[in-house]
Amino acid sequence: MPEKKRIASLCYLRIAVTLGVILLHVCSTLLNNPVLAPACLAEAEARFHQNATRLLIWCVPCFLMISGSLLLRADKRVTVRDSVCKYARRVFLALLIFGFCFALMMDVHDAGDFSPAMIPDALLKVLSGRSMAHLWYLYVILGIYLLLPAVKALAERCAGPCLDYVLAVLFVFTFVLPTFTALTGVEIAFKLPVTSCFLFYFLLGHRLFGRAPGWMNRTPVLLMGIAACAGLIVAADVTGFADPYVIADYSSPVTALMSACIFCLFGKIDREVAGPVWALDRLSFGVYLVHPVLIHLLYRALGIVPAGTLYPIKVLGVAALVSIAAYALSWALMKIPPLRKYVL
Repeated sequence: MPEKKRIASLCYLRIAVTLGVILLHVCSTLLNNPVLAPACLAEAEARFHQNATRLLIWCVPCFLMISGSLLLRADKRVTVRDSVCKYARRVFLALLIFGFCFALMMDVHDAGDFSPAMIPDALLKVLSGRSMAHLWYLYVILGIYLLLPAVKALAERCAGPCLDYVLAVLFVFTFVLPTFTALTGVEIAFKLPVTSCFLFYFLLGHRLFGRAPGWMNRTPVLLMGIAACAGLIVAADVTGFADPYVIADYSSPVTALMSACIFCLFGKIDREVAGPVWALDRLSFGVYLVHPVLIHLLYRALGIVPAGTLYPIKVLGVAALVSIAAYALSWALMKIPPLRKYVL
């Protein structure tokens, strides 16, 4: 497939991932804040929201894989200056501006009034990761961007089997062993100095982008892999054969396989994208930043909660409403020159 079409396939994936994250947070926000529901969630409703959240766990890994596939390309030159002043700065400013505003909004909401003392408190919340919960991803990607020159050098020098070896080691130590410990309670003493599963996803996107193993280029195999992973996640909840929170964790082998299959499935899209699709793709980062505020606005201020009768349809309706509003707000924010140039 031509390089231009392969990159275009990532555009479709990024839009799908953005919409998936919105749906995930529509469910998880209600699940984690039962006070928002007009009555306690019934057991069936709670299970629906839990399984929807777990089945969408692939979204963040695919975000990282998209970034890795684009930034670690052989024809992509990345200097230390680029890493710090372009990529990391953008994420840091997003954290500082949006994280501060969100934290300040929460302080004002909780207190029912504004106080100047809330300003340093909001800044402290940004530094300590206590602003809105979804911003945790920005702290992760900021660290990866700061290490980007070294990671890119590793990816370029470790071509083919060497990169596969690095990925295999990372997979065993950051996925297999932690999952084994969580499921069995048996502590494993062997450790790697790099313990985050997210670097693995970043490198995996690079490895699979246009160079996936043969079996991962077959649509039936990819669909069976996705179905098998989804089945394991649901079965863990229904049968209790394993802790569903472990099976659907970011560092679970099940999540890694599901994310890889979805990434490769979108990679099979063999067509270029039209202007409107590129425009939606360009708005994705802004949508990610603002959508939780809109969810809370619907739930808390307007009382629009996807619970009760026909709750699955209500969830989809709320997700669609939030998506439209988030894209519109992101488009409006892009009209502010400093935000467009330095943040979004």
